[in-house]
Amino acid sequence: MKSAVDINCPICKTVIPIDGPNVVACGKCSFEYAFIRYLSGDNSRKLFQEKINTAKRKYSLSLIERNNNSNRFTLTGDSVAYISADTNILSIIKDDNNIESISGVLQYSASERNTAILYENGKVGVQGDNSYGQCSTEELKDIVCVLCAPNCVYAVNKEGQVLIVGAVIDNKIKEWKSIKALACGSFHVLGLSRDGTVMIAGDMLDNNMIETVSNWKNVKSIAAATDCGVALFKDGTVGFAGRKNDSRNEVGSWKKIVSVCVDSSYVIGITEDGEIKQAGSCKVFLDMGRSAAKDWKNVIAVTCSRSGIAAVLADGTLKIAGNFSGDIDKICEIWEKQVEL
Repeated sequence: MKSAVDINCPICKTVIPIDGPNVVACGKCSFEYAFIRYLSGDNSRKLFQEKINTAKRKYSLSLIERNNNSNRFTLTGDSVAYISADTNILSIIKDDNNIESISGVLQYSASERNTAILYENGKVGVQGDNSYGQCSTEELKDIVCVLCAPNCVYAVNKEGQVLIVGAVIDNKIKEWKSIKALACGSFHVLGLSRDGTVMIAGDMLDNNMIETVSNWKNVKSIAAATDCGVALFKDGTVGFAGRKNDSRNEVGSWKKIVSVCVDSSYVIGITEDGEIKQAGSCKVFLDMGRSAAKDWKNVIAVTCSRSGIAAVLADGTLKIAGNFSGDIDKICEIWEKQVEL
């Protein structure tokens, strides 16, 4: 219970109990309070506000980093899945007033017919269609990354080797080494190497796409959709690999980006200031409301499905735009009541 003398941290809003001069920092975000005792006059207040603004920005960036690790926030056509960075509890929400909670989860990946869970112990569990044996993951161990793709499941072990269960699209993927993350479209797979370069393999690949990906360096994270690949570079810029006349190439002018995802029409990015950027275009009836995401503020996580976009705001609010078969209002209500960041 908050007492009459407690205050809220101006950065993360955690209640800070006041106990004489011993309280010097917020226990959650480490924002220092000791200097408050010496505030006097306009200059000191200006200095205090500047320190608050700097700390807010650092805290916001830390939230974005924690919530945008591979496969921690996932949108499908009728559900939202989120893994708490604090507890590693996976919450899967549909609009039937129920929420499925699973403990000890590091990653969650979904394709049209399968879902895969990577557990803290390095094991993988897969549910859904097993026409190609893609649910038979019992032999996988020491896994650090998992990806559901059409008709198969890809897994990266701690040595950086890619293991495949199901129908592989290109046997070259089995030869990849030192991989730390994967992304895929309908006919291709991208592999992010530990040295910051990216591998590509698949079927019916555009030559321009292959050349572009092969030249990427200093890549921080990757994303892919049906016919393209996206790279977030360590300097905050973004690269697009696909058709030369694709309007999603606009990402080449972006700066200060901290997270990216991509769908069939748009590349979506989070800026350092927590704003959403979109590159791409489509007819209004295909947009299905996705353009509304550009107005979202204070975003700390973003994900997308084939034609939908979801985001988590710094205050814990869930936002969904676009084509989604579930009841958005009901899912957001369940999220607010039962999901903790």
